[in-house]
Amino acid sequence: MKENRVVMYRKSGLLLLILLIIASLVLVACGGRDTKNEVSQDEANSSADTSLPQTFESVTVLTGHAGWVMSVAWSPDGARLASAGADGTVRVWDAGSGAELRVLQGHRGWVYSVAFSPDGARLASAGWDRTVRVWDAGSGAELLVLQGHEGPVRSVAFSPDGARLASAGDDGTLRDDGTVLVWVVPSS
Repeated sequence: MKENRVVMYRKSGLLLLILLIIASLVLVACGGRDTKNEVSQDEANSSADTSLPQTFESVTVLTGHAGWVMSVAWSPDGARLASAGADGTVRVWDAGSGAELRVLQGHRGWVYSVAFSPDGARLASAGWDRTVRVWDAGSGAELLVLQGHEGPVRSVAFSPDGARLASAGDDGTLRDDGTVLVWVVPSS
């Protein structure tokens, strides 16, 4: 089995993060197309910004997850990058060297989302196991396990002050919609 990689590229002096899924391609059959919102190729080409360079220079390749990489997040200072994987791990990387700093384990199943707190001291993750986990971003210690979703948790985000954490999941209510929970999290 090929390993999945997170690759960073530089374009016009800005770092762009591109996820490469190498292990396999997943095709989803939709059962029909909604053509009322489609844009013709001519319309798409005429609105494209052609002033930007179209070549990329590879900066760093981060290799380690055994499954798909589901999400990535920069630390506020730009020194670290966190990735969430289908292998059930969260990995923290040195953004400059590409060295793996930590492997955070605790979720049972896929980890869908990661987010750094605004001060960079904490890292939150959302998983298939219906939990949100809060980690010490420096040591990798698990600080909190938040339970309350009734289905997989797909996304996490800290509030700008870092005092709250929002999580969204597939809770499957009677209307079959998801749920957003907002948690108060202790400061680090």
